[in-house]
Amino acid sequence: MVGAPYTGYLTLAFLAAVIVLMAFDSPVGTWTVASIIVIVPALMIGWYASRGRIRDIAAARDAADARAEQARFAEFSVAGTGDAD
Repeated sequence: MVGAPYTGYLTLAFLAAVIVLMAFDSPVGTWTVASIIVIVPALMIGWYASRGRIRDIAAARDAADARAEQARFAEFSVAGTGDAD
């Protein structure tokens, strides 16, 4: 990526500036920034509650992909071993 990692640092600085400016916008911005204390733990709890199911879905998808690849390889192998009459 062009400008990396400096563009990433610039983006983080911009987001931090937005949060600071929101905190100065009393009273709505102050309540919005304060709600981060509730929102972040809720997101973390939700992630830990659902990551097992997400891992199971990913494993099933990977297994299906592996089976499909094996089937393609078997089909190619059988088609390529025939004698030309």
